[in-house]
Amino acid sequence: MPSYFSPGRRWPLGLLLMVATALALIWTFLLQENRLFAEERQQRFEAERRVVADLVAENLLRQLQRLDDVLLLLRSEYVAERKSIDTTIALLRQGALQELGARITVIDRDGYVAASDAPHRPGERIYLGDRDNFVHFSSGGRDGLYISGPLQGRMTGAPGVQLSRPVFDARGQFAGVVAFFMEPRQLTAFVQHQELGPDGVLTLYSAAGKVLGRSREMEKHLGKQLSDEVFGPFKQDSHGLLTRVSALDGVTRTIAYRWLDRYPLLVMVAVSPRELEEELLAQRSASQRKVRRLSG
Repeated sequence: MPSYFSPGRRWPLGLLLMVATALALIWTFLLQENRLFAEERQQRFEAERRVVADLVAENLLRQLQRLDDVLLLLRSEYVAERKSIDTTIALLRQGALQELGARITVIDRDGYVAASDAPHRPGERIYLGDRDNFVHFSSGGRDGLYISGPLQGRMTGAPGVQLSRPVFDARGQFAGVVAFFMEPRQLTAFVQHQELGPDGVLTLYSAAGKVLGRSREMEKHLGKQLSDEVFGPFKQDSHGLLTRVSALDGVTRTIAYRWLDRYPLLVMVAVSPRELEEELLAQRSASQRKVRRLSG
């Protein structure tokens, strides 16, 4: 009996069209499968980044609220009983601030240190009236937690970030500043337990776009100022997600960002999409192998 598949015999045109149609249908199905798989994985990847950014922001918000509450307590104690402020600071060190290495400083209305647990010589007059936090509040800045820095500590000699509140007297007049001075690593340590992967990085920015803390290469990037062109897109919404080349280290990452409620601080959680891209490439390669086997 003759066979259409014997050597040297031509295939009928109809059969060739049927085979071509079948292969086209298989390709269409596999392309659709790849597209749906890519969309599902992309959505999951982005959702996971957003969840991590939300968790980091919420955790940091709780920690900052705790510190802000302490500042509010300190300023009320300073106004009510100025002479006992050192005792109040010592008591806080034994309680609410026992595990926190941040230094507390109270600046009087003239810009001089009124009380501090930072190292300094007894009786030494230390002027901090030129610091950004004092200038901000003495110039009429609103009553709220003010985050500034990084700067070189005049008393500690170490770089740090300041969390400050203004002090007002009984008449509501400006009477000084109460502040925490903390190392940038302490700020990121509040939230650095989140799993970010080998290429992931957590960065904290001030409202002006200055790096206040970073989970990778802290010393290299601390204090760097992003240009308005780079930082501008992050000011448009309270939260979001985008993929771009980092202005700090040149690595392409997907960035989930969120501004903290009530506090002028931006959290960025950035992760390289490399693993996702490798997974999608493996899926496309598997589909191509299926077609080759079917058409061979």
